[in-house]
Amino acid sequence: DHHSIKPWQRLNHYPEAVRITRKDYLARNLKRMKGAYGSALYEFSPVAFIMPNDYVKFIAEYSKERQSVGRRPSYWICKPVDLSRGRGILIFQDIKDLVYDCTVIVQKYISNPLLISGYKLDLRLYVCVTSFCPLTIYTYEEGLVRFATEKFDLGSLDNVYAHLTNTSINKYGASYKKYKEGIGCGCKWTFSKFRSYLRIFGVDDLLLWQKINNIVILTLLAVTPLPVASNCFELFGFDILIDDKFKPWLLEVNYNPALCLDCSIDDTVKRRLLHDIVELLN
Repeated sequence: DHHSIKPWQRLNHYPEAVRITRKDYLARNLKRMKGAYGSALYEFSPVAFIMPNDYVKFIAEYSKERQSVGRRPSYWICKPVDLSRGRGILIFQDIKDLVYDCTVIVQKYISNPLLISGYKLDLRLYVCVTSFCPLTIYTYEEGLVRFATEKFDLGSLDNVYAHLTNTSINKYGASYKKYKEGIGCGCKWTFSKFRSYLRIFGVDDLLLWQKINNIVILTLLAVTPLPVASNCFELFGFDILIDDKFKPWLLEVNYNPALCLDCSIDDTVKRRLLHDIVELLN
């Protein structure tokens, strides 16, 4: 496809963009950047252990955490490296519960997420890259705030509706269509609504967005430049979690962010997004 593209055509993927969209490749590239430029710059992603290769390293870290006196308990999350939509994710505290039958990454679970009315949330940020050389990034100003549909509870780590924010999971939950105090029906807000919410409580939303944009830039720099390919662009879905200290964390980067319309919030955000991408490419 890349070799046969005509001058008036556009391809919606770059060759080798999988370097940041597959979880193990992303972890390796961020680790390399930490080594080159210092861990302080790239501290927005929890250390990842790629299993089974990093099993001994993980055991050492796990044991160190268990033996630390005075620390609150550590929780871990295990994700298959090449699955999406929350499939195959396991959250655990005891290593005896770690079971996997494919290549996975294990990371420290962020157990102090920002909650709204007791519900966990994350941000789906849409990022369009029109060139990797020179690196040219457009971050869409609107986006999706995705909520879990049951209240966050570290006592029930196997409850996907309390710990995962993927719409593909929560839309099948018993509470999805119910009115949830502080959240409403469904499981989504727009960025605009979320930023208004933050301002009510005196949070500097401009500073938060600056930190998030820095995460986007530093992540994309980890794979720049990709092989030169004409007339390509890439729409990435960056998943960002904010903890209760208002620090943003990179969860993953999506290769094919869902553009289907599951609710009116989707309709508001995604139709304009698609329109603006077409305008951008023209």
